[in-house]
Amino acid sequence: MRTGESCIPSARIYRDGLGCVRDSKALKAALALLDERGLARVEQEGRHWFVAVNPALLAGVPAEA
Repeated sequence: MRTGESCIPSARIYRDGLGCVRDSKALKAALALLDERGLARVEQEGRHWFVAVNPALLAGVPAEA
């Protein structure tokens, strides 16, 4: 599984995300909008998928401990 500050596993989004994105249709719509605007994209490795955030958006943000 990929790790890194700009990669967020889908399980974490469903577990820790806002209530409005815990629904798969709402999450897919939100991710499509982020992808369209160049802010994030969905990547898949095998059966696991995650959201890769545009690294330019994370410039100056400290890494999570």
